Amino acid sequence: IVNPNPHKGEVLVSSFGFTADVDGTHIVTFFAQDTVGNHEILRVATVAVDNTAPLTLLAVDGPSGFNAQNHLVVSTRTLLSLSAQDLLASGTASGLKETLYRLQGDVDFSVFSSSFALPSPQGAKTLEFYSRDNLGNTEVIKSSAVILDAAVPQITFVSPNPGAVFIASTDVLPIGFNVSDNEDSSPVFDAHLVQIEDRGSPRGVCSASIAVSSGQVINSLDIDDGIWQLQVSATDFVLNSTTVVSGAFEVIHDNLAPRTTLSLGALRYGQEP
Repeated sequence: IVNPNPHKGEVLVSSFGFTADVDGTHIVTFFAQDTVGNHEILRVATVAVDNTAPLTLLAVDGPSGFNAQNHLVVSTRTLLSLSAQDLLASGTASGLKETLYRLQGDVDFSVFSSSFALPSPQGAKTLEFYSRDNLGNTEVIKSSAVILDAAVPQITFVSPNPGAVFIASTDVLPIGFNVSDNEDSSPVFDAHLVQIEDRGSPRGVCSASIAVSSGQVINSLDIDDGIWQLQVSATDFVLNSTTVVSGAFEVIHDNLAPRTTLSLGALRYGQEP
């Protein structure tokens, strides 16, 4: 670096950057010389160059899953967080300064400080985020689509019908119901026949709660007589759950044939024996 207009006692200040240099440690050597050839000893400095932006990842803590379109689905109980790191490049990194994010509808980015849940209403939301390091290297803004699901699975009953009566040894009891969910294609469910009133013959070894499945056909004689309901519980992959109970129906055990008795009255006056 040459001073174009040297003067006695003048301090020459010059600057240069490392923006085009490869990340890592660089050795810089330098010295100064006056107009008559006097120069100082050679000086050496070590400079670390960092031109690499941080890397930010989205982390999920709590109920979550992926729908049929491979979109991330979370619940109101799910916490989202951002994990950022200023990666070493050739052994050099200036350190992370901050991570910023914004949700769909927000104008400005906010500094990320702690995990957060998606606000209502439910539905698809876009989360944008990025980080910068202490030298101002800034990550390209990332975007992630996240669906907030607060809806419980839907349960509909097919059979038995409310108010139906099933006679043991004559009728069979068909079980039919459907379970669906707006995001989870395979919600977990279980179903039971539950006796709510015992009638007729003693229960004996018969249970008051029987696990069943849709499409199953039960012999009415295999369950205790009385009033029953079909109870179905379902949970989706973000733990939204519900329990639905059908209308009541009755099972009757009638295994005895009718009995007829003959009664003879007393003879009356004037009647032949």
